[in-house]
Formats: sequence, C-alpha cells, structure tokens
Amino acid sequence: MRQLITFLHTKRGDSNMISMIFVVIILTTLIVGGIVLNGEMAKLDDLQQIAQLMAREVALQGELNSSVNSRLSELESLYNLEVGMDVSGDFIGGGNKLKLESSFVVSITYETSYGVGGFINFRKEGIYVRKASGIVEEYHK
Repeated sequence: MRQLITFLHTKRGDSNMISMIFVVIILTTLIVGGIVLNGEMAKLDDLQQIAQLMAREVALQGELNSSVNSRLSELESLYNLEVGMDVSGDFIGGGNKLKLESSFVVSITYETSYGVGGFINFRKEGIYVRKASGIVEEYHK
C-alpha cells in the first residue's frame, strides 16, 4: 500500500491517478446500471404474477365486473404499479360476460422509464406487456 501511495505522488503517478478516477467512474456507472436493470427485471416478474392472478379472477367471475376491477386495484396497490388490463375472449352478445368454458387472454400493460442520470445521462422508455390465459368456470344465465 505504501508503494502505491509513493508511486501516485511521483510525477509518473499523475496520469495514473486520472486513469484510476475514470475507472472508478465507469465501474460506479456499471454497478448503478446493474441495480436499475435488476429492478426492472423484478417488475417483469411482478407483471406476470398480476396477469396470472387476474386471469384466475376472470375465470372465477366469468365476467368483467366490479369484483375484477377491485382485485386489479388491490394488486396495483400491493405491487405499487399502475397497470392497464385488457381481456380478449368470447364475450356473450358483445357484453362483459364470457361464454362458459371458453378460453380468454388477460393482457397486463405497464409503461416505464428507467435509466442512469448524472454524469452520464441514459434513459430508456418502454412498454411491458405480460399475458396469461384461462378458461371460464362460472356460468351466467
């Protein structure tokens, strides 16, 4: 350690000190970027879980009603995400009820913006979509 300090104090060490500072800045940027990216990957897992839970809720309800919307609001609060939901399937007469034993797909959409700011400003915007399917179990007259 003493040799390193002596080397940095010599005239030869000036350019090495500057190089070391740049290396530290680059490594810090990579570490922060990795942490941000890890958080975004965790959001993808959360979105898939929301899609699966909502597909199960729609399958049990058999229709898009206040119970389904309430469950979506609960999940948004639980995961601290604002998402959009779209259900495609075989609806009865163009209404909110799905045909018994028909398949459907729930699409959960989340808009995000992430990145690293400061010395190097990098922002990425994107829309994540996760889907889950199900079969209607509840019969409606």
